[in-house]
Amino acid sequence: MSNINTVINFIKVEPDYNKEDMVAKIMKTLNVTKSNAQVYLYNANKKLAKGDVPKAVKAAKVKTKEVSVSKLLKDVGIKAKNLDTMKRVSSSQREEARLAKRAELQPVIDQMLDDSQEYVNSLTAPVRKFIAGAE
Repeated sequence: MSNINTVINFIKVEPDYNKEDMVAKIMKTLNVTKSNAQVYLYNANKKLAKGDVPKAVKAAKVKTKEVSVSKLLKDVGIKAKNLDTMKRVSSSQREEARLAKRAELQPVIDQMLDDSQEYVNSLTAPVRKFIAGAE
């Protein structure tokens, strides 16, 4: 592919390009000076405006192979049902641990709540209003 065709493809890919960025891209890709890159950009825009665009080179088809998830799991040695079982066991163990920790800390939280309520009740009315932000 010629250099001018390369620049035309750049313009097609980025029709709302910034001129300075496009010149820098052309300089880097084609390994040319700034002035040559500007000339390539000018000529490519001129050709695009006229409609003298060369035919695009036909892209080679990339062959892909579809692989199912179960095949991938089987390839790494984990069957789908075993994976589901592992997820279920893991989440239930985490939930049990969370509930046990909560039950362990609940008396401490209740005691702190009672102490703080007792302290607030011991304050005078103006102080309670001040703390509540009424004044």
